[in-house]
Amino acid sequence: MQIIQNRRRFLAGLTAAGGAGIIGTSTSAWAEAPPETTSVRLPRWIDGAYCWAGVYIAGELLRAEGFTDVRYVQGDPNIDQAVWIARGETDFSINYAPVHVASIDAGVPIKVLGGLHSGCLELIANDSVEGISDLRGKRVGVFTLDSPQYVLVSLMAAYVGLDPVNDIEWVIEEHNFAEGFVEGKYDAVLGQPPRTQELRSRKVGHTILNSTTDPPWSQHFCCMISATADYVNKYPVATKHI
Repeated sequence: MQIIQNRRRFLAGLTAAGGAGIIGTSTSAWAEAPPETTSVRLPRWIDGAYCWAGVYIAGELLRAEGFTDVRYVQGDPNIDQAVWIARGETDFSINYAPVHVASIDAGVPIKVLGGLHSGCLELIANDSVEGISDLRGKRVGVFTLDSPQYVLVSLMAAYVGLDPVNDIEWVIEEHNFAEGFVEGKYDAVLGQPPRTQELRSRKVGHTILNSTTDPPWSQHFCCMISATADYVNKYPVATKHI
């Protein structure tokens, strides 16, 4: 019994000491240093997917935190916005994880800060394709042969043993890839909201892979946030706020 009481006293004293330490800590010790800059350039993509909503919401939140110069930069819409940050047009970027990897591999001075969200992509196919392994000899629509769609479908195909280069016929559709699928230009296409919902509402095609629910893709981040190494190094506190 004495042992139990001693243990209780010890734990009670430890809790009290810990509480006193927290309460007794001055506010200034807990307060974070203000951002080193009040300016930031964020990307803006007209007609972008739903995941861009968070970028626009962030603008008002950052202004409330003291950022007085929050600019949304719309770069060349004909190229991936990974090029915008590489050119120094924006300070931050949101993009697919493989795109960040490709940028770093190409020597672009960026730092990946964290994940934005899990998967939102769906691989939509016509009736001739029941699964990814059925893409052998089929046509897949992509924007370009270095686009995120090409990289991601290549990864999915390779995961099930296909050779993305030789087993799949890649069809370039630089404008409206959803309509290209409706018109039968290709057998499958990788889409994201709201395009996938539009196809579903029109009862066109069916989903053979959903990166929100299908492992292993559902277990990884879809898009991630990066910033220029220069911004992160110069403004670490501002970067944390953003």
